[in-house]
Amino acid sequence: MNMEINENDQGNFISKEEFDSKYTLRVMLILSGLVLIVMYIEGMLTPSLPFIEHQFNISTAQASLLLSTYLIGGVALTPIIGKLGDLYGKKKMLSIVLIIYSISVSITGFSPSYNFMIAARTIQGIGLTIMPLGMSLVREEFPREYVPKAQALISAMFGVGFAISLPLGSLISNDFGWRMTYHSAIPFIAFLAVITFIMVKESRFRRPEVKIDFIGATLLAGALSSIVFALSEGPTWGWDSFYTLGLAFTGLILLIPLLSYEKNYSRRGGEAIIHFKLLSNRNVMVANIAISISGMGMFLAMQA
Repeated sequence: MNMEINENDQGNFISKEEFDSKYTLRVMLILSGLVLIVMYIEGMLTPSLPFIEHQFNISTAQASLLLSTYLIGGVALTPIIGKLGDLYGKKKMLSIVLIIYSISVSITGFSPSYNFMIAARTIQGIGLTIMPLGMSLVREEFPREYVPKAQALISAMFGVGFAISLPLGSLISNDFGWRMTYHSAIPFIAFLAVITFIMVKESRFRRPEVKIDFIGATLLAGALSSIVFALSEGPTWGWDSFYTLGLAFTGLILLIPLLSYEKNYSRRGGEAIIHFKLLSNRNVMVANIAISISGMGMFLAMQA
């Protein structure tokens, strides 16, 4: 039976009586594996960029967009996917995300043109939603005392995947071509998608009657996408360039109507895309800040 919770119950954890240690271990390994393979797939693109530039006859600036569009797709989709997970179930959304991500990884490796690859990479950005969905599953399905350890392990795989992606991606792209970096990852992500569907239980906390805040989601996506685009392309365009400053300014300006709209939406009894009360929770706030800083740091390093 599905449990419906009110706003104050968002911080609840599973009780010790309901705790299954074997299931917990399986979920930890599956989610850790998902984060590792996603970060590997994204990191391995960096050493492949020179080969992609040569094949599609594009500039370094155009090649860097292959990294930026992934980020833009991810930050635009993360709030909506996260809210859909809250409404309809984290496992359901994680399974859908993995199907889309697996398909996008597969078609990226067969890209016939630069424009096609840009589109595929943008869709591939949905992979960025896997980690937040996984963290939410842990928070809902694990006893309180196990949550920090599980989230720490999953977060560590973020760095491990990135660390192994550069040397391994360089080896594969040099010896077998850049397309093979994608082809070789398909079996792993497909396998993890299947075992996630089979072995992970659906989250018990759902609210399917709540409407999605599409206006807030659009404003948030626009603000974050503009800021991320400015940060990711800043090293290429120049930090003082018109485009970098313009995008950064646009993103910051969009935050003003976003915050105002979200507060009013919440006061009217709506389920805002930004959960201010949940974000004020110290553990949630620290985790979000840490993930944002480490994620942006890694992707900026990929741009260098």
